[in-house]
Amino acid sequence: MNALKHGLLALVLLPATLFGQANFKQGKITSLNGTSRDAEVRVITWIDNPRSFVFKTSGELEQQATLENTASVQIIDGRRFERAIVNKSLNRIRYPRIPSRPDNRTVGDTVFLELLTEGSKVALLSLTDSIKTRYFIRKAGGAAEELRYQIYRAREQGGKVIEIATYREQLTNIATGSSMAAITAINRAKYAREDLLGVMDLLNNGETDFRSKAAHGPVRLMAGAGVAYNTFTFSGEAGIAGSDPDKIVSVFPLIGIEWTLNPENPNAVIQLTGQAVQAKAAFYSTNQSLEETKNFTQWSYSLSPVYLYRFFNKQNFKIVAGAGLSANVFQYSDDRTTLRQVEVPGSRPTPSVNEDGFQKFSFSVPVRAGVSLGNVDAMITWSKELTNLVTLMETSLSMSRASVSVAYVFGR
Repeated sequence: MNALKHGLLALVLLPATLFGQANFKQGKITSLNGTSRDAEVRVITWIDNPRSFVFKTSGELEQQATLENTASVQIIDGRRFERAIVNKSLNRIRYPRIPSRPDNRTVGDTVFLELLTEGSKVALLSLTDSIKTRYFIRKAGGAAEELRYQIYRAREQGGKVIEIATYREQLTNIATGSSMAAITAINRAKYAREDLLGVMDLLNNGETDFRSKAAHGPVRLMAGAGVAYNTFTFSGEAGIAGSDPDKIVSVFPLIGIEWTLNPENPNAVIQLTGQAVQAKAAFYSTNQSLEETKNFTQWSYSLSPVYLYRFFNKQNFKIVAGAGLSANVFQYSDDRTTLRQVEVPGSRPTPSVNEDGFQKFSFSVPVRAGVSLGNVDAMITWSKELTNLVTLMETSLSMSRASVSVAYVFGR
């Protein structure tokens, strides 16, 4: 039992241990004088644009790349940040904290802008801080200029929300000579990353020199369904214990969340799923003197955090495996036991008093493996209850479950 407790404790602490480890990825640091050098850059979950980076080169201690000494930081096959002196707007565009009148305030700042895409004509950059995410456009050889967007609640119009989409005018001016498709895309574009990236592709005629790897949030919703293969086994010396294990196939819904421990190195994830499974069990046992049957319906409701590691990880194909700990609540109905005296000619089955005392709560250890194809996960899971569902003087009932499930992960 102590070994089991220690094993479960290690399983729980493993994700936190991995999350706490520093993650360095190959990159390139360019100084203010234009000198570039290869380095390993510490990658963390950047929500706001960073103002400094930790890096190390071969044989050297960790160093700081700051706005005072660095022109750009490039993560190989990842994100790129470039030093820029900009005027940034201060108006808020996030509900519910929006102003009651137009706010044209700006302030000068030196920042690391994130380069989202760059082509032969224009580049799109972004700056996120506690106020909002701003998007900047930069013509080839020029300086970055913020694409302006405002919303405010007009009191004189009964609190109506007014939108000032200056960014569309700015993009239209740049799009002179571009295709009608570009103009149409500008007029339809929201002040959002994907819409503006689409406009950039059209302005650059589809010629892209750089495209940032999209930075998704660490938590995503998932939903799907599965098929469970439930096995109930009576053991012991009582009559029903001699029956064959009952194996029941059930279809169940599945919902949950997926949490990437480090989105910049997304090999370690935790999936927290909930599911409800119904199983109708039936047992039959007979000997020279007694024939016994038992039937019951079980509903199990499970909440299962499972740690998964991606042993093979490509953009649209991943192979994963892991284990976790599931908390299960059980509900029973239609519990019936009958006995028939075989030695008595013409005897009929008679109901028997149930002394089962089903457990209503239990833990199990799920072991899971599968593949991810884009946003779709296909998984095989096997789990076994850590305690018996029924424990009597001469009889015990155990349960295990194997399942195949398919789930769609939103926003992956």
